[in-house]
Amino acid sequence: MRRAAALLGLSALVLAGCAKTEPAAVPPALPGTADPLLAAVGVKAAYQAETCGSVFDDPNSSQVVAWADVPAGGVTGEDLRKAGIRLGWQPQAAATGFDVFLLGPGDVKVALRSGKIRVERARCSIAGKGQELDVPGLRPELTDKQREELDSSDFRATVAAARGLFGQADPPVDEEVFPRSAKLEDAPRLALETCGDKVRGARWVNTTKGRLRDFPDPVDAKRAAVEFLKIDWEVDERPAQPDFLKAEHEGGTEVSVTFKQETTFTATGPCVLVN
Repeated sequence: MRRAAALLGLSALVLAGCAKTEPAAVPPALPGTADPLLAAVGVKAAYQAETCGSVFDDPNSSQVVAWADVPAGGVTGEDLRKAGIRLGWQPQAAATGFDVFLLGPGDVKVALRSGKIRVERARCSIAGKGQELDVPGLRPELTDKQREELDSSDFRATVAAARGLFGQADPPVDEEVFPRSAKLEDAPRLALETCGDKVRGARWVNTTKGRLRDFPDPVDAKRAAVEFLKIDWEVDERPAQPDFLKAEHEGGTEVSVTFKQETTFTATGPCVLVN
């Protein structure tokens, strides 16, 4: 009985968070952001908005899903992509079926699929209806300029740091993240994320974990890491934190290392803007 009552109570709480979607005011940020891109390819949009289906939604606030659907006409995915890059939108490698997928300022999304340009901006307390561009696993699709700039001395220094720290570790360093060649093209599993504000960009980021066989004592491991990193990095030793350090490379890459039974190495590259 108690378990049934608890389940009923939980169901009531879940249902209490749901509500019927209602028409809402279009946030000015959506047309303000998307219209220049659409104008660049010669189309105009009529926007709509609604609440996301939560009792916490306010139709008069910006916490809504807003969108527009525009026939593509003669606009191609390459047309939209080039215009987006010029205006600071970061192309995304999205699920199959999209001719192009762009992420712009304020996380406004524009995509072309099946002859339709979809513009969307969602600010919801729950996953709501009408979010056609709520696509999991988005990953920046690098331009040639970005790929060249990210394949930098900073990346090579980070590879050297990771391989130096985890050269004798369980598990060993991932060759598809920090390859022996230290070339970005040889790192297919290196995570990328979209960055930037008014102009979007891309950066690489990775967290590596492992047990350092040569330094089972975290204090000894940190001491060895400091000496190794100081050769090429500006190291913040954090004396008050015996199990932690931070370091920065001249190009802006930041590294943090936590030394416990398992050492955690997190590296974040600089944001390279799309245009």
